Amino acid sequence: EDARPTAPCALRLCGADTASGRIVLSWYGSPDEDVLGYYICMGQPCRDFDTVWGRENTSYVCADSVAGERWFRVLAFDSCMKASPLTEYYHNPHLEVGGEVCGREVRFAWGEYVNMPGGVARYEVRYCLRGEEVWRRHAAGTGGPMAFDTVVADLDVEGLRAYLAVVGNGDSLEAFSRLEDWDFVYGDTARFLRVAGAAFDEVRSSVELELEADPDFAGCAAAVWRVSAADSVWRQIGEAHRLPGQARFGFVDGDVGRGARWYAYRVSMEDLCGQRSTFSDSVRVVLPEVGEAEAFVANAIVFGDAERGLFCPHLVSPMGEGYSFEVYDRRGTRVFAADALGECWDGRDAAGRALPQGAYVYRIRCRHADGSRKVYAGSVVLIR
Repeated sequence: EDARPTAPCALRLCGADTASGRIVLSWYGSPDEDVLGYYICMGQPCRDFDTVWGRENTSYVCADSVAGERWFRVLAFDSCMKASPLTEYYHNPHLEVGGEVCGREVRFAWGEYVNMPGGVARYEVRYCLRGEEVWRRHAAGTGGPMAFDTVVADLDVEGLRAYLAVVGNGDSLEAFSRLEDWDFVYGDTARFLRVAGAAFDEVRSSVELELEADPDFAGCAAAVWRVSAADSVWRQIGEAHRLPGQARFGFVDGDVGRGARWYAYRVSMEDLCGQRSTFSDSVRVVLPEVGEAEAFVANAIVFGDAERGLFCPHLVSPMGEGYSFEVYDRRGTRVFAADALGECWDGRDAAGRALPQGAYVYRIRCRHADGSRKVYAGSVVLIR
């Protein structure tokens, strides 16, 4: 049995492969000839472990590509499964890229890299603007601030890629961080926004709009604007709400007066940076002609008859608000009242008692959709 302690290995580099994004470790192997392999301890403190077999195998590629800074220690073990002391903790370079939302200034920041053999000569931030092929470089010394700010004023540039290179003394070794992507967010009025459909609902006397907007808009509500033949000024009349990511959504304009011949609509929406988008094209809705307001009523009803036993007023023009229907006997006593179109008198009083045969007076009040107020009055004969 080998009683000698296993000689420790020495650290070399810990960095990331820029192509795969995986962290790669390398170390100087133990000088002992009976070393069977190396034990990789991951985390600070160690939480995960892995094994590299073979004395000459002195590198390790992490199975995952989790972003951020990762810490490692390594030990060697021999044929008697005796382990060397662990190395000190060492970690991969990590570059953070960030900036203000809707801004064009980018900050690159990194921490000190402590496990470069022979020491660190300088740090280099290498970045490439999206759409370009040239990698730009910014060098920083070891004693200066571990950060670098730059402004990309060109609004056509949508983002960039960057990584940190740690260069050893003599330029003999380099350790790299993972590639980091940064997307610029700024006011964008080029995305589509439109009124996809509009129709007048004659029953409800309203206009129903179908709106469509690019799902990438940050706001979940669009401002709806309207102008009419009676008012030439565009005015915001409300907001159309939609679910996040939804492209099409609706809005109902219930304040449509029949005094105007047509209404036109358009929408606007705020972008990610709070800038209002370009207005959509407008869509015009022409209201149908309103017929002359008129009411039809029967002049007699037969009590209890299945077909002729109900007194039901019928209005031929679209009706607005304020409908009422009343029936009185010869002494002026009200025997029936209703405030909803479609309610009919069946020859009974409010208590449900059958009324005697004879003539009764009715009165109907209503406001038609064209704005006119009407009162219809007359008599109806109850036959028993």
